Amino acid sequence: MAWLEDGSLFGSSLYDEPLEFIAGEQSVIPGINHLVIGMTIGESRTKLLPPNLAFGLHRSDLCYRVKRRWLKSNHIIPVVGLEVAILKKDRTVVHMIVTELDG
Repeated sequence: MAWLEDGSLFGSSLYDEPLEFIAGEQSVIPGINHLVIGMTIGESRTKLLPPNLAFGLHRSDLCYRVKRRWLKSNHIIPVVGLEVAILKKDRTVVHMIVTELDG
């Protein structure tokens, strides 16, 4: 699981298989590569990654508030950490992660 500095969840393998990758390859963010070097099987680590080793600075222009009833009308049960891909009318795909739920 991955959290933001304020404690809100932004990534999780809770509903998927654990992330598998080869350390040192560029298939994951640099901070993850640095974090796993020297780890043993079954070990876990917690580390705050600076933006330059993660996904960059926060961009509020890419964050959207979605009504819970819209999710439910599309047969999506909102749960923090859920990743959803939405096909828009213009045929583009928007990937979303539920980071918090109101009420």
